[in-house]
Amino acid sequence: MKDSLLGARTRLYSGVAISWADMGSDAVMIGKYISEGKFTAAGLQIGFVLTNMLLQMLLVYMQYRKRDRGVIVKEVAFVVFQLKGAMDVSRATSGDDKHEDALLTQMVELTFTKGAEMIGEAIPSTIVQCYNLILVGGDDKIAMASIIMSCFATGFAAACISYDLDTSVEQRKINPGFYGYTPDPDEGRGLVFGLMVLQGASLTLMKCVGYTYFYSASPLIAKAVFVGDIICFLLFKLVRKDLRYWMRLDGAASWILCVVFRVVVKILVDFTGCSHYRHPYEMG
Repeated sequence: MKDSLLGARTRLYSGVAISWADMGSDAVMIGKYISEGKFTAAGLQIGFVLTNMLLQMLLVYMQYRKRDRGVIVKEVAFVVFQLKGAMDVSRATSGDDKHEDALLTQMVELTFTKGAEMIGEAIPSTIVQCYNLILVGGDDKIAMASIIMSCFATGFAAACISYDLDTSVEQRKINPGFYGYTPDPDEGRGLVFGLMVLQGASLTLMKCVGYTYFYSASPLIAKAVFVGDIICFLLFKLVRKDLRYWMRLDGAASWILCVVFRVVVKILVDFTGCSHYRHPYEMG
């Protein structure tokens, strides 16, 4: 139990440090792009940061709209200061029960927060930085460091989703055949988590560099392949009558959100290899 708590605290503080380091590296790159006259790249970087914050604030509204104003303000502050993901990890690993007015459980909220972080900022930011580095060429160590930082932030977020869900006692009781590949704390659990981070980071870097070269050679074909891959996946889910997502929603909003969630999960898995999404309700 002591080792488990130590691991949770380590991931909590590491998450804060990585989030701040990633945000700091992005801020440095924004200033660098502006000084070099690359205003489009700078604007895109700013847009990705704001998109991440907007998605997380939307999640806060959905999750806490029935709570006191003070609770909402505190959660928004966590988003602004890049502490939302770390706080979600703390709540999910401490076993906090779902509040009666909350829409999602603590574990699902953590998953959505990490997903917003990756899809809104980390992955697109890495692609833009890779594109500008490869397009210009040279030995820009600042850009390389920022790209590596973004990749590790993505790998860490993806690893947290898989790790926290797999080590959840509740999830292991519900489906022991799916959850449980992560060993006990004294049997190399930390090593497994570290390898999951490395896997996600390396796959993100490989995918971003690959798409950058592809786009540099033929922007039209690169876009067609990216969109076509997603369309084929959605058609596959539709043919299997598995397009509807597991969240209980009704009406047109249900279908719209189903497609959005399916696309987001598809992109996350393509760029991070997040182990959890092999679940039959997701990519399986």
